[in-house]
Amino acid sequence: MQTDNIGVEVEKQWCALHTRHQHENLVDGLLRMKGFDTFYPTSNRIHVWKDRKKRISEALFPGYLFVSDIGAHRLEVVSTPGVCSIVSIAGVPATVPNDEIESIRRAVSVQRC
Repeated sequence: MQTDNIGVEVEKQWCALHTRHQHENLVDGLLRMKGFDTFYPTSNRIHVWKDRKKRISEALFPGYLFVSDIGAHRLEVVSTPGVCSIVSIAGVPATVPNDEIESIRRAVSVQRC
């Protein structure tokens, strides 16, 4: 929860971004540098080759990540390299409920334990 200017708690408005193939991590870093609050859920798996094994972190939702409180900064978000679009319904950014984001956070944290 965030607080507004008068101290009232305001729920974050999360939106999903569609990114270029395998650009989720890059977009996450660029948006964080611009000051946006992002959520990029990943899962770990073991990739096996004939001669070795390696732990790889992959996007939980390939091609997508979440960003909160875009508001009037839509152009700044969409112009970020690697971003294809903001997931929208009838031209309005579709919001993801805060409890859904928290559920994903919990699921990802349980998997890492």
